Amino acid sequence: MHTGSDALAGAAELAALTSAERRALQVIEQHLRRYAVPPSFRELAAALGAGSSNTATRLVAALERKGWLRRRRGLQRTLALTRPPDDGIPIVGFVPAGVPVDAAEIVEDRLVRIDDLFGTRPDFLLRVRGHSMRDAGILDGDLVGIAKAAQARSGQIVVARVDGEVTLKRLKLLRNKALLLPENPDYRPLTVALEELTIEGVFVGIIRKS
Repeated sequence: MHTGSDALAGAAELAALTSAERRALQVIEQHLRRYAVPPSFRELAAALGAGSSNTATRLVAALERKGWLRRRRGLQRTLALTRPPDDGIPIVGFVPAGVPVDAAEIVEDRLVRIDDLFGTRPDFLLRVRGHSMRDAGILDGDLVGIAKAAQARSGQIVVARVDGEVTLKRLKLLRNKALLLPENPDYRPLTVALEELTIEGVFVGIIRKS
């Protein structure tokens, strides 16, 4: 296990943004990933559910002041990120270490300078809620590194989706079903038919804020 108090400092600038500013930055990043061009102010306002482009204009101005964006003068689509969209590992919602519940797939933050914390670089980080993986050293509030994977070996700790809900458990594969095993005797295993189980990723490590 790694302690990531130093690495968490890399997200301090994001933490200084308001929730509306973070959401606007997320929309711009996603638009760039999908279309390779930034959104117009009208598109940004629509994605944010704003009634006019004035809200988008104010948010962009704030992000520009704080060093996240710049405006390229003389171009129709003027927004440009001051750092690459993949600058850091995204923290994506949360994963319950308990009974499965819905987890929204929304990028909350990005964590930078963590390459030396994991033997395998994770694709994303999930915040743990619950205590069912306590005896595996995974505690409530930890960030778990997850490498995207559609398959996993028996014995690995995985993020699994069952009936649209996700959970973090140790996987045990049987002939025609799977067991999702907690690491806490206060919790019961989940039995899932193989055709009803989706593996979202494999656990590769922990960051714990000390």
